[in-house]
Amino acid sequence: MTIYSPMAAKETNIAPMINAALRTDHASVPIREVEGITYPTKPAIWDNWFPFAYIAFKRLAHGQIRSFATIGTGPGADAIGAYCAFPELEKIVITDIDEQVTQIAKSNVQRYIPNKITIIAGTGNLCEPLRRQRIKTDVIYENLPNIPSANLIAQENQNSKFDATKIRIECSDTVSKYLLLSHYACLLEAHSSLNQRGVVVSAIGGRVPYDLIRTTVESAGYAFLDLVSGFKVQTEPREVITGYAQAESENKVEFDFYDYEKAATILKAHDTIPFIKNNGWRLKKIISRARITAHAALEKFVQDPAVKIGHIVHM
Repeated sequence: MTIYSPMAAKETNIAPMINAALRTDHASVPIREVEGITYPTKPAIWDNWFPFAYIAFKRLAHGQIRSFATIGTGPGADAIGAYCAFPELEKIVITDIDEQVTQIAKSNVQRYIPNKITIIAGTGNLCEPLRRQRIKTDVIYENLPNIPSANLIAQENQNSKFDATKIRIECSDTVSKYLLLSHYACLLEAHSSLNQRGVVVSAIGGRVPYDLIRTTVESAGYAFLDLVSGFKVQTEPREVITGYAQAESENKVEFDFYDYEKAATILKAHDTIPFIKNNGWRLKKIISRARITAHAALEKFVQDPAVKIGHIVHM
């Protein structure tokens, strides 16, 4: 059993995120997070990815979802949200590439979810823990890093990285250049770990052309469905934007970031916070006037580290 120092570990109540996304009334859903190990939950609800995932889960809940797996779980908030969204759930599988993360997530999930739900934890890359244990599920959710580790700042928080040397697949140059390799690889691997009529929910940052997301999903052998798209602030901006700016230079492409305040002003005329009522294509079109490249976003951040940069979320 691993014991973390009181200063390293903290309790975070994710009930506000669950309630906002699923329209529930949970009083308290505490999870334990460990600095430098688990991906940190942000204080503002819609600065986090997982409330958008909860909405996607809810839109799948009309089917009989009895089993759920999360690839790259972090502290387990995604699995807890799945339990809240899928009333017929019987089995939850949580995985991560880091065993410490997996154990923390398992503890968080067990703390909240009743014993009648089977909880399985596995450590490994992408869907490997599912294959190793011969597990198949109705839903696989992934929110994987996009930036190869070589593009990240040394000794920086590495939550947004992945080791590209561990992914050995053939893909188009476009998928690779736009940093969708981890998602594409997971989609390919997921086929063998899905039940009949199972689905994969991929959380993808909409910094790439919308049609590329569709073609990447379809080329991996799936029907494409835009469950939810939204707009949020870019967290870990120094780490993430620097990685994308480097990829712009190396791959001769441009990524879609946004002047957050300008985009938010535009969206308030069409929608209300958290800006999730439009599909991805429509959302990109609405805020196109606020678009900036990764290089421009990095320049803004260097000039003023307090500046807000935005990006689109697709599920």
